[in-house]
Amino acid sequence: MQKLYEFRQNLFGSHKRNVILTASEIKEQLDPEIDSYVGLFHYNSDILEHVKEHNSVFGFTGLVGADKIVFDVDSVVDLELARADALDVIYTLNQNYNIQLDEISIFFSGKKGFSVEFLTKGIEALDKVLSEQTPVLMKRFCAKVAENLETFDTTIYQHNRLFRVPNTRHYDEIEVFGKPTRLFKTNISYEMLQSSPIKSILEYAAYPTETISCSPIKDTSKLNEVFTKLKSDIDLKIKQLPVVGNFKSSSEINLSKAPPYTKLCIWKLSQGVFTNQRDNALFAIADDEQKKGMPTEVIRGKLHGVLDLMNQNNPEKAAIDPVTDADIDRIIRQTTKGAYDLGCFSQILSDVCEPSCYLAHIKFEESKAGLTSVSEAYLGAKTFFKNYNENLITTGFKTIDSTVPFFIKTFNIIAGAPGAAKTSIAFNMLRNLADNDIPTLFLSMDMGIEMAIQRLATVLYPDAISGTDFMKAASEGNLDLISKFDNMFAEFNQHIKISDKRGLSVVDIRKEIETQEKTWGLKPKVVIIDYVQLISSTKNGHEHHSSNAEYLTQLAKEKQICIIGLSQASQFEDKRTGNFSAKGSKGWEEQATVQLNCFRPFQHDEEERDNVLSLKVLKNRLGTTSTIHLYFDGASGHIRDLSSEELFEVKGRMRDMLEKRKKERQKRYE
Repeated sequence: MQKLYEFRQNLFGSHKRNVILTASEIKEQLDPEIDSYVGLFHYNSDILEHVKEHNSVFGFTGLVGADKIVFDVDSVVDLELARADALDVIYTLNQNYNIQLDEISIFFSGKKGFSVEFLTKGIEALDKVLSEQTPVLMKRFCAKVAENLETFDTTIYQHNRLFRVPNTRHYDEIEVFGKPTRLFKTNISYEMLQSSPIKSILEYAAYPTETISCSPIKDTSKLNEVFTKLKSDIDLKIKQLPVVGNFKSSSEINLSKAPPYTKLCIWKLSQGVFTNQRDNALFAIADDEQKKGMPTEVIRGKLHGVLDLMNQNNPEKAAIDPVTDADIDRIIRQTTKGAYDLGCFSQILSDVCEPSCYLAHIKFEESKAGLTSVSEAYLGAKTFFKNYNENLITTGFKTIDSTVPFFIKTFNIIAGAPGAAKTSIAFNMLRNLADNDIPTLFLSMDMGIEMAIQRLATVLYPDAISGTDFMKAASEGNLDLISKFDNMFAEFNQHIKISDKRGLSVVDIRKEIETQEKTWGLKPKVVIIDYVQLISSTKNGHEHHSSNAEYLTQLAKEKQICIIGLSQASQFEDKRTGNFSAKGSKGWEEQATVQLNCFRPFQHDEEERDNVLSLKVLKNRLGTTSTIHLYFDGASGHIRDLSSEELFEVKGRMRDMLEKRKKERQKRYE
């Protein structure tokens, strides 16, 4: 059975909780600098159907399993108290259940507490077992061990509870080394927990450390005894329940009855409907009432009232996982002492957030400017840099890739006069992208599909062959040659999609990218457009081009793709040296990350030796500007890097040609 886990980064982001991955996939995506979380319980494929239907893990109460048993002890105001409770848990586990120190993992959370964990291997009720009651079973055992501990957190035993990943930074800062620092969730030894000053533990957590896995429990006899009894008790209570409970759906809540300027998340939780996360709901309600300044007895009365509604609505939950008076008192004490920040992005309230709430703009309306702290921007950029090779788009030409690397999230221009070979270089890029298994869309708005295929065929064929020869081979039934093309296109077909639809708008292109991702099963990484001037819009003239350039730039960023637009050159400038602008508007150049201007330096002066394609790097946000020279075969469209000897010869020819032009100009003025 494949184990699936929920994974989330940046806990206070507004994105949905719908990322389900395997453990190995999570490991590949981890960045120690980003606060990262994984589900406390693992799922089977049932969770995929739930997420597909609801776009979130919220509300899932099906089969789950547990790799480890976790005790979480937290205190915002007194880490010493949390430390004492963690030591108490370890002592009880050792004395009552014969669990040894090397069979226990201890973690400092990164801010306000500790967790004590051990593996479920060998515990018959949990080892390789999936059950709807796994969270309740774990909670009952942990409560039995830690029932009298002030900082013990009972709210974590939920089907979709997230737990911080070891060796990732906490999202919040704490004073360490005399400055605010984001600490790591850190594996610590029993000796450190027992004897080190809290200050030393905080300083230790300022840096990533090695996580040492605990050993499986050798003697599970006492654990099996208690878990068997707990499971039997739960099963018996379920059998004794009435067949049908008085269940009420959250969809039945009438939000119009909520008073004005009420936090709708708290109001919804107070209706007693969210019974599968009762501890979280009661905790959030108590915290809200505390912040309103309500007396303790009023808060206690409200919690008991909400709990009564929960018990009526879900008698099964009430029977197998009761919330006691002691639990209510503990929740009240914890919210009284702790400065908990249960805001709109908190894990507890986020899942019951309502767009109609008077506070909804905090979560649902994005900043127009997208302002963020430099630190957060750095962390996001660092993740991008970490995936440098995955984000890099290689064209297959060493001279281009080393001078002007293309990346996802960028819009780029390749401009040139008619016949300058810009479409040829696009087809050569397509061939190289396919060789590197990079999913690419080619939007041929200029030429029809037949002409595009003819041009592409000659580029794919390893030997120099003209488009006319290719078409003749098809018409004359040259089976040997056609068979070779059949095989080449079949292989090329796996990663390239092509269209000759004219007049597409940027909105159309966006929809096509989304459609292909769903139907093709591959997310396009590159989109090549021939020509960008043929993209339609509702604007006219200069504004038509500048707005499309801006929209394409936005599209590249949002979809995390590389867009390469081919462009005609402005007709008023010198096309023999690459000094020209893209046709239509300076907006193309302003929006582009890279602009390459194609020209064939010997096309008019030395037609018999017209085998060089030059690319003037007019703009390069990521490096230097220069001129790149490539070998070009006009008949076949083949393009390749020049050898060092060929490049030396080309530069000599260009010097001679420029000197010749200079003398011709001088003659005209004599």
